[in-house]
Amino acid sequence: MWAHLLLALVKKLVAFLEICLANFWRALLCELVVIFCFAYFTFWQYRWSGPFHRQELEAIVTRIRALPLLADEEYELRIADFAQPESLCLCSPAQQTGHRLWAKVSKSKMITVTFETRDGGRAGSSGFAYSDQSLSLQHTSDGDVLDVPVKDRIDDHWWRVHHDGD
Repeated sequence: MWAHLLLALVKKLVAFLEICLANFWRALLCELVVIFCFAYFTFWQYRWSGPFHRQELEAIVTRIRALPLLADEEYELRIADFAQPESLCLCSPAQQTGHRLWAKVSKSKMITVTFETRDGGRAGSSGFAYSDQSLSLQHTSDGDVLDVPVKDRIDDHWWRVHHDGD
């Protein structure tokens, strides 16, 4: 009789362990999926430049062209909102509000502008770049263009850019 009860108890214990083990693997799989999705989203978020709004960015380039920029000087600018080109300012490096932009005009009046749309700190930053000349050229006959880490080309004047944080 004890053997029969012990056998029934062992069967119940084995069934309970199978359920726990099945739930453990299911829970572990769910946790791994959540961790993977979080890691992928975090990586993707900082590597992706965001949506390309040509009209907004071209309005900013037009506004930068109107500024009295000296040839072969690199300027850091700030803008509160890409949809409001009038919020563009040539600010001191101490100002930390708004999106950062960099501009450089060559002696032949060719302009290069880099827009930072995502700043991931040590994860890097992403954005877009506009240039009157190809960004694959790092040196021209009339001076340097901005050193821009080109990711992929959008068209003749626009590129997606990404700079690794370190």
